[in-house]
Order: sequence, then structure tokens, then C-alpha cells
Amino acid sequence: MVKADELVRHFGLAKTTVADIAAALSMSPANIYKSFSSRDAIIEAVAEEGLAELKRTIESAIASSSGALARIDSVALAVFHCHNQYFRHEPQMFQLLFTANAEHWDCVRHFKRFLLRKITETIEAGSRSGEFHISEVGAAARVLIDCLAVVIEPTASPDPDNKLTEKRVHALVNFLGRALSRRD
Repeated sequence: MVKADELVRHFGLAKTTVADIAAALSMSPANIYKSFSSRDAIIEAVAEEGLAELKRTIESAIASSSGALARIDSVALAVFHCHNQYFRHEPQMFQLLFTANAEHWDCVRHFKRFLLRKITETIEAGSRSGEFHISEVGAAARVLIDCLAVVIEPTASPDPDNKLTEKRVHALVNFLGRALSRRD
């Protein structure tokens, strides 16, 4: 799996073949097919590992932040920094995750469920502590995810120059935090 990841990051999604992976591992393509049913399964496993890394980063960001809004901000920044890293320094990986998202791969669906669960848990904790005043936590979490789409899915940005910055991410989260904290 590590070698497939290296090749995808170097050559990209379209140019990485099972033969390349097998050659890099000094084995035959038939041996690769003992572990993976197809090239697409290998590529999806690479994307899944990239998203698993992001999940671990998000978990760490949540654990190191105090307060519900700070946790949401940390989650948004973790995703922002991951996408920014891939976009600027690993365009092949960015393209892989873009394709996985556009084609609704299982790993992307699992990641989005994970993200919704983490945001829901954070809003619930904020409601229990009195930081947020939300009666329908699930609905609020889904709306918050929709509002953070510009961060979660960088290709969804209305800014054609892709000038999303850390400062803008903070401003977006703070705006959403005011909505969550508002008493009707």
C-alpha cells in the first residue's frame, strides 16, 4: 500500500498502473491482484489512507481544543491545512481526493459521515455546556457542514482565485458560532 501511495503521489491517478506498483515491489501484477481486486481498488485504498490521515488530524485537533467553537474552528483549520498542503505541494494527491469526492467513492462517504458525527458531537457538547443554544443538534450540524463546504470541499469555493485563507476560515467559523450561540 505504501508503494502505491508513493507512486500515485508522484505520477498521479491516471498514470499509476498495477504493473508500476508490482515493479516497484519486485513482484508480478498477479501478486498484487491477490490483495486487491482491481487497479481502482488500489487507488481507492490510497485515497482512503489519505482520508484516514485527515481523520486522525481532526481527532487530534478536537482533543487539543477546549470549548465547542474552538473545536469546530480546529476541525475547519485541519481540513483547510490538509487541502492547502495537497493543493500546493502534492497536486496528484489533491487530484485523487478531488476525483474521489466527485465520484462519491465509499471512502469519501465514510469520511463525510465521520465529519458529520464529529460536528454533531461537538454541537451537542456545546449545547450541554451552554456555549450553544440549539434544540435540533442534528439539523444544526448538517447546516454547519453545508456552510463549511467552502473549507471541506475547496473546489466548492465561490472565489475563482482560491484565496481561502486561515483568517477567512476563522471568520467563517466565528460567524457560525454566533448563530449557534444566539438565543431566540
